[in-house]
Amino acid sequence: MSAFLIGMKMLYKKLLKNILPVTDIKKYRKFLFIAAHAGDAAKAAGGTISKFSELGKEIKILITTDSTSTINDNVDMEKAIEKRRKEELASATILGVKEVEFLNNADGKYCDKNKLEKEILEVISAYKPDVIFLDSIMTPNELMSGDIITSKAVVSAVETIRIKMFSEKENMMQHRIKALVFYNAVKANYYINIFGKTEKKLNAIMVHESLLPKNPEEKFSYMRSYRSLIRLSALINGLKSGKLYAEGFYVVSGNSAHNMPEINL
Repeated sequence: MSAFLIGMKMLYKKLLKNILPVTDIKKYRKFLFIAAHAGDAAKAAGGTISKFSELGKEIKILITTDSTSTINDNVDMEKAIEKRRKEELASATILGVKEVEFLNNADGKYCDKNKLEKEILEVISAYKPDVIFLDSIMTPNELMSGDIITSKAVVSAVETIRIKMFSEKENMMQHRIKALVFYNAVKANYYINIFGKTEKKLNAIMVHESLLPKNPEEKFSYMRSYRSLIRLSALINGLKSGKLYAEGFYVVSGNSAHNMPEINL
């Protein structure tokens, strides 16, 4: 690509950002982080959750399945599910989150999609978040069926709320979702500075002992590798956004234009 075309593309991107700016989600008060499995929210957005908590934001984590796909068949299922939930509560405490809700759904292909969508809709309607965080289904390596089903259910539930608002006059003043924020996105358009939060994020992940290797040497190696991965990811996102350490997300809001793929450049 010639220098002229590169320059034109950069100019075009700058103009688009001025015309269709990404909503600054930090200005909002109430956040709902939705994940299919215990531990997912901490891995994808632990630094952001910790930072928002310290800023006094209202935060709730919703886990939609019992994560049974990661549980050994020889283990008592009910005890394993209870352990996973206790680990998630401990993880949330590390991140400063007081409110965690679990939906009693099977994981993956065994999940009742209609039931899940209805339950997510009920949670959103009751909690009334300004912003919802959810897993991106466009990332090639994010192919676990539980994640995909959950994200599709969230989008469908939000759409149901939007349709009801515009189809029923008495609901016109009801709560409106300000933005959907996708974590694990291939391309980010919004970054949160998580300087000083990487160690807390690691601790929130590692408290999920059910997912760690049992052998002490393998466990130590896993934790060391994950610490490096978290710091490297935060550093790369920081370089992209002019911060030291950051988490990157893809924000879709009212400022995004329908049928305008150019905003993804």
